[in-house]
Amino acid sequence: MFELTDTILERIIFAMEDQSKAYFVDCADGELVSKAELLDADGEKIDRLVPPPEWSSADGFRMMELFAASTRNPELKAEFSQALCRGKKVFKTFKEILSKWPNAEKSFLDFKARYMRQRIQDWLNEIREANGLMRLPDEPEETQDLLLTDFLVSIAPFAELPFEVEPIIDADCLENRNSLPPALISMERESLLDLIHGQDSEATGLGAWIEDERSLPIGLILGVMENHEGHAMGRIRFVFVQEGYRDLGIASLLLDRLTASFAEKGVFAIYLDSLLVPAEYEERFQAIGFGSVGVHSFHQAD
Repeated sequence: MFELTDTILERIIFAMEDQSKAYFVDCADGELVSKAELLDADGEKIDRLVPPPEWSSADGFRMMELFAASTRNPELKAEFSQALCRGKKVFKTFKEILSKWPNAEKSFLDFKARYMRQRIQDWLNEIREANGLMRLPDEPEETQDLLLTDFLVSIAPFAELPFEVEPIIDADCLENRNSLPPALISMERESLLDLIHGQDSEATGLGAWIEDERSLPIGLILGVMENHEGHAMGRIRFVFVQEGYRDLGIASLLLDRLTASFAEKGVFAIYLDSLLVPAEYEERFQAIGFGSVGVHSFHQAD
């Protein structure tokens, strides 16, 4: 299995962005093999070939949105915002804006390389795991550091959230339909909706969120403060980050903001209680001090 050098990274990015989908990646050395070359390839080599990571115009648009969100120059940020809202010739207009701002063009190329490296490394780790190999160590989260300084976290009681929470919960339930039994998903959905609509949310329930440039939530965390026989506790009930904004540290940023708000109110014991939190979040929560408590399991007879 090849190592992800800068040269191989450039090759794979080229293959990802090739709209004709004409290339495969050789797992042995990271070389690109065109579909035309398959006629002369032996069976052993063909077995080593895999398609490059999926990459669509929607992915490219999301990457441009993320870069625009990280831009500190107000004038440039406004130009990007207008371009991204046009609906037509977005990519061409975005490139034209970059060409007028040489420093921004260089920053975007650096940003793109880091962003694509993370995407490709995730793809490579999936291949390594499928072949019984260890995952590669995570890259330094430079992209995360770049972005998080410009993401504004808002927080409010449940009753004052400026958007409907139910569609976000439904989207998360739908995403988990292949990893959780339907009974558990239904139970969790009902519990969350009862929590949001059926309690004194202004006193105990808080939601923290991050919006995109269209004021739509891209990440949301919901928690409640409870008191059990004189012992205060914060309970995290829901964590969700939109696909395309994941692996950037947004969930951790939201969690930090919510737990800080709990601490301001004298609540320091935090319990993560959500069936919908992806398993891959476990290491991230452990890294910031969370530990396993008890055993939760589910059995469904054949």
